[in-house]
Amino acid sequence: MKNIFKIALITIFTLGLVSCEEEQNLLFLTAPDAEFNIITPETGSTIVLTPELQTNPAVTVTWNPLTFGTPTEVNYTIEFAMNGTEFATPFEVATTTSTNITWSVAELNAAVLNLGLAAGSSSAFDMRIKASVGTQADLPVYSAAITLQVTPYLTYLFRDMYLVGEAVASNWNNNANNHPLFRDPANQDSYSYTGFFNGGGFKVLEEMGMWQPQWGLAGGVLASNPGTQSNDPDTFNSPGAGYYTLTLNTNTLTHSFTPYTGSTTTTYSNIGIIGQGIGGWSDADEINMTQSTFDPHVWYADNVAIGGEIKFRANNGWAVNWGANTAYTGTATLDGPNIQVAAANYRVFFYDLTAQYVLIPIQD
Repeated sequence: MKNIFKIALITIFTLGLVSCEEEQNLLFLTAPDAEFNIITPETGSTIVLTPELQTNPAVTVTWNPLTFGTPTEVNYTIEFAMNGTEFATPFEVATTTSTNITWSVAELNAAVLNLGLAAGSSSAFDMRIKASVGTQADLPVYSAAITLQVTPYLTYLFRDMYLVGEAVASNWNNNANNHPLFRDPANQDSYSYTGFFNGGGFKVLEEMGMWQPQWGLAGGVLASNPGTQSNDPDTFNSPGAGYYTLTLNTNTLTHSFTPYTGSTTTTYSNIGIIGQGIGGWSDADEINMTQSTFDPHVWYADNVAIGGEIKFRANNGWAVNWGANTAYTGTATLDGPNIQVAAANYRVFFYDLTAQYVLIPIQD
């Protein structure tokens, strides 16, 4: 009988602990007394961003603090969204434990371009703060949203490289959809191109439609004009028709041209661009790219308006799709992340042998 009584006491005690634990959790998740609002800037504020002032402060966002009935530090995540979308696909800009954050002109410009706002025009976007604590990050509290009007500028400061010559698709026409080299996003001086070459000579140009600057060889060493020598460089030379990889480093003036040893047998009936950045994720939104008649592993699309997230996919389905997390150029992976693209019109190339992509904004 005593044992039964002891067991009953233990059971009641255990239930009491569980009850207390549940009350603590309830207290932990209870919304704070104060309203959770953004204090500055005011909704409807207008911000014009200019590259000349890119290191200056653009905006300071402040909000009132929250407590969750526990001394645990609160994490605040600032989220942007396209105006009127009700944060269906929020873009997380920054996380802090403070109750304020200041962005420079360059930082805010990059954030709104990555969101998908168009450079050179005034657009509205929505902003809110997400508050969460420790292990309860999946149960956040959101501030009321505000709307801001901003005019960003395009920040494309990279040098592009294009193939020209009898060994490549454009022949010696310097303005014939010349295929661009892939620029390493981790090293803007490093370029490569993997694809089909005929036998014969070719060079590399920095601008389509312009013969200068051009890159080639001088005494077997990578050289340019103007840049590293006074006369036009000699051509690179392909020993015969086949698949090769060309690499260039414009800083170290080194290069290589070697046979491609990977498989070239996998081909696709179609590769397209899809995503919120071109209008949506449905089959009807997909933009089909054009397959090169010179090299079936090269796909391109011209003057494509993009602003936001995109992916590349094959054969009008999701079985084979590619994504990455670097802007303008990158090496995509199967089922990789969505590619964030600043709003502009682009010349787009995708090389399916390497899953490398090149997005070049068309600038006036």
